[in-house]
Amino acid sequence: MSMEQNTFVTLSLHLIAHNDAHRGSYTMFLSCPEKERYIPIIIGAMEAQTLASLNSDNRTERPLMHETSYQMLSANDITIDKVLIHKFIDGIFHSYIYTRSTYDGRISVIDSRTSDAVAMAIITDAPIYTYQHIIDETSIILKEVSPIDTSAYKQDNAIVASDIALLREKMERAVGVEDYEEAARLRDQIKNIETRYKP
Repeated sequence: MSMEQNTFVTLSLHLIAHNDAHRGSYTMFLSCPEKERYIPIIIGAMEAQTLASLNSDNRTERPLMHETSYQMLSANDITIDKVLIHKFIDGIFHSYIYTRSTYDGRISVIDSRTSDAVAMAIITDAPIYTYQHIIDETSIILKEVSPIDTSAYKQDNAIVASDIALLREKMERAVGVEDYEEAARLRDQIKNIETRYKP
């Protein structure tokens, strides 16, 4: 790999759109420095809805899992330094999240799904990087596409992330009052939804 290919190139989330070729899935388009070139990454319905929520003004009332994860990191004096999409193998993008301890400056590298890494970058305003050779290999010229509707949060009758968060909250309340039958029913409902929309 040449020195030029090993140089970080900055990306940003451009839009999320329906993927007509893969039913029930979506495409996350990351914009490249080259004009009109984008890296398309196929993601599941739940990941799309989470990213759409984080990337819009229509945030859920309760924190999403990525937001909770960031709060846990912050409580331990850890910040997100950057996200790096470092590899593309067999159609799969592989990413790292770089964290930094504000206590001693120690850097940690965490393996991550690319959709989760991008979500954490959005929450923390951390930069998203890749290598030039990955852009050369995977980027496309984006044709006219329509982003998903981030105000409604429902696509193809999918149950959105906020709905699942509400079900989890109800389940926790049921456990709190020892209504285990209702808690089990809600647990099964959540499991069925997550299985149905698993990427």
